[in-house]
Amino acid sequence: MKTLDTDRSVQSDGLKDISKVNPVRVLHANALAGLKSVASSSVQVCLTSPPFYLLRRYGTATSWPDGWEGELGHEPHPNDFVRHLLYVFDEVWRTVRDDGCLWVNLADTFNNKQGEKGTTNAPDGCNGRFAAGGRGYADALRQQPEFFKHYVPGIAHKSEMGVPFRFHLAMTDTDFRRFLGAAEGPQWICRRTIIWAKSLVALESQKAEGNAMPEPTQASIALCE
Repeated sequence: MKTLDTDRSVQSDGLKDISKVNPVRVLHANALAGLKSVASSSVQVCLTSPPFYLLRRYGTATSWPDGWEGELGHEPHPNDFVRHLLYVFDEVWRTVRDDGCLWVNLADTFNNKQGEKGTTNAPDGCNGRFAAGGRGYADALRQQPEFFKHYVPGIAHKSEMGVPFRFHLAMTDTDFRRFLGAAEGPQWICRRTIIWAKSLVALESQKAEGNAMPEPTQASIALCE
């Protein structure tokens, strides 16, 4: 039996007090705060897509239990991002019933060591890398927000960072969870990884092979077996 201690107010309030006539409830809050208002073992299905690491910005900052303050998805390292996801999904574990399930859509991020002006190795475009846009495309790169000009030292330039794989291990492997610096928590069972194989490779600007970035959708079933 999966259990996680919660305040009595959370156990008595939340979804259990919703009228059967109008069972829809909208919570306008950050994930950590909003989930605490949901009653334990009251949710059948959780379906979510967290902000992709270093690829989204919504202008929201949160004070995290590990002392870091900032927006989810903009941590210094993908391991820090995954650790913060664990804080959220530990609360999801509490709210999901024993026969419930969790679906997570999470894509990866390329490590991109751009130049000082926000470009890559072709500041004015070239027939290879920026054939479709040339100088105009390069100028657009220079105008990108700073958070798009990301580079994580220790991970090779142009390499996938492996964010979905790190997340998968953190959710299912207690040793990897400890490696990330997370406290002891629930151990999910991943029953199936579904690849969202995108075919619109024209949207990618990389010249290197393997342009299309698939999105592994982790289907983590909260069952005790």
